[in-house]
Amino acid sequence: MLGLVGIYTGQALAGSQEVTVTVSGVVVQCPGGLVLTYVSDSQIQLSWAKAVGTNTSMVRGRFGQDVLSSSDGYLLYQGTDNVCMDNIDVGSLYGTLYYKVYGIADDGEISICYASGSTGEGAMHITGSWLFLSLIGLCLGLSYLSLKVDLVLFRLAPILGWIALAFMFFTNVFGTNIGDPWTTFVAFLFIVMAFAIMLLQMNSEVKHEAKGKGGKGYSWTSWGQNPNNKKTNYNDAYYARRAELRKRLGR
Repeated sequence: MLGLVGIYTGQALAGSQEVTVTVSGVVVQCPGGLVLTYVSDSQIQLSWAKAVGTNTSMVRGRFGQDVLSSSDGYLLYQGTDNVCMDNIDVGSLYGTLYYKVYGIADDGEISICYASGSTGEGAMHITGSWLFLSLIGLCLGLSYLSLKVDLVLFRLAPILGWIALAFMFFTNVFGTNIGDPWTTFVAFLFIVMAFAIMLLQMNSEVKHEAKGKGGKGYSWTSWGQNPNNKKTNYNDAYYARRAELRKRLGR
C-alpha cells in the first residue's frame, strides 16, 4: 500500500499517563507490465505501467547480467513518461539486455520492487536470424551446385561459406553462446560440411590423375577397385603383346 501507519500504545513509566505513539511512512508500490518492443536494428522501445501514487519512473539496464538494484547497470531513463527508447546497435549484440523499472515517490523514495524484462524473452531475443538463415541457404545452394558441376571454383565457394559460418558461430556474431552444447555442435557441423566438399574435390582430382592426359596415367588398380568396363595395366600389356605378335606374323 502507499500509506503505512503504525501505532504503539503503552506506559512510559509506572503511574504516568498512557502514551500513544503514531509512526507514519510511505511505501512506494511497484511499476508493472514492462513490455519490450523491437523497433529497428538501432532501437528498442520500453513501455510500462507506473507505480500507483507516483509520477516519476526510473529505468535501468544492464548487458549480459540482470540488474541487481536501483543503482546497478546504466541509467536509461528517469522522468514522468511511461515509455522510453534504448538506442543500441541491435545487430551487433550477441547477448541479452536486462531492464528494470522502479517507481520514485515525490519525496525521492525509490520502490523496492520493480517491473523487469529482457531481450532474451520471447520475440525480443536479439540474433542475426535472417542473416543466419540466408547464409545457410546460400551455402546449401552452392553445395548442391558443387555436386553437379565438376569445377574447382564451384567447390571452393561452399567450402569458404561453411568455414565462414563456423567462424561466425565461434565469435558469437549471431547472438550465440559458444559455451552452449548445441552451438558448439552446429559450429562443428559447418566445419564437417566444408571438409565434405574438400573430400569431394580430392576424389575428383584422384580420378583425373588416374585417367591422365590422353588416356595415359597411373593404374586404376592403384586407386582401389577397378571401375566397370575399364582395362587395367595388365590387360593393356596383354593386348599390346598380342598386337605385336600379329604384326610379326603378318596377320
